[in-house]
Amino acid sequence: GRRHPRRGCRARAVGREVSTEVDRARFRRRGGADLALFHEFAPPPIGGGHQRASILFVAWRDLANRQAGGSEVLVDRLASGVLARGHRVTLLCGGTVAERPYRVVRNGGTYTQFLRAPLAYLRHFRSYDLIVEVCNGMPFLAPLWSRRPVLCLVNHMHTELWSIRFRPPFSTVGRNIERVVMPRVHRENLFLTVSPSTAESLQQIGVGQDRIRQICNGVEAPDPPTPRSPEPMFLAFGRLADYKRLDLLLRLWDRVRHVTGGKLVIAGDGPERPRLQALAGPGVEFTGRVSDAEKHRLMCAAWLFLHPALIEGWGI
Repeated sequence: GRRHPRRGCRARAVGREVSTEVDRARFRRRGGADLALFHEFAPPPIGGGHQRASILFVAWRDLANRQAGGSEVLVDRLASGVLARGHRVTLLCGGTVAERPYRVVRNGGTYTQFLRAPLAYLRHFRSYDLIVEVCNGMPFLAPLWSRRPVLCLVNHMHTELWSIRFRPPFSTVGRNIERVVMPRVHRENLFLTVSPSTAESLQQIGVGQDRIRQICNGVEAPDPPTPRSPEPMFLAFGRLADYKRLDLLLRLWDRVRHVTGGKLVIAGDGPERPRLQALAGPGVEFTGRVSDAEKHRLMCAAWLFLHPALIEGWGI
């Protein structure tokens, strides 16, 4: 990610923390290569006396997936940044994939990829220096099938979402794997996260504070501002999923629109869109998925941004 114009935040993978002596010692105990070379996560190998490293990202989705969101954007920026430093990068994921500057390998479907990941690793990637396991609810549990160093990237905990997405016993099993099994399997590894709220959630499941590194998401270079809407315009956008609770927003809109006037704009797409459109009353506009340029225009035009999600780890 590029530097934030005000706060100077960068979306670096682990930043300078991974270069500490304690972290290097921990990684070496995992039996991998000498990871002192991962200063600033992956230092420039050209002209700096460092060797070229191989880094494997194991994630749920690629950006090409129709359900891709913030996690996929973050992984793409991190992978691209490490590649730009001169290292070899591969993304292993399920579902739809597309060509990237780095190598992308499709590894089955939404659920089968969790069973296929160990086999794919043993066949093709066991010589890699580092695994970055992206845990979006269901972990890949890479330390069980790899002796290489592993970093666990967690954007937010899904504890309350399991009962929304699945019924018992699947929700119970999934919740326990995330809360109990994942921290035990990764008990020797560093956890990366993107906000204080997720860092606190990780501590609540037993991850020591000394093993949590918070990375700061950057932003793309902003376009020039566009005009604000002359009439009140209230904006919500993102993936239209159940845990975003946009149905609650629609009910609240019916209570306040007689006072505020204007309109409510919901931008984005997802499985909940037909149900939400059926619930929507007057003054609600659904735009569907929008381009980055249109997203920028909508945010500049809005009087208020509305975000009623049940859980959100991005620090919004």
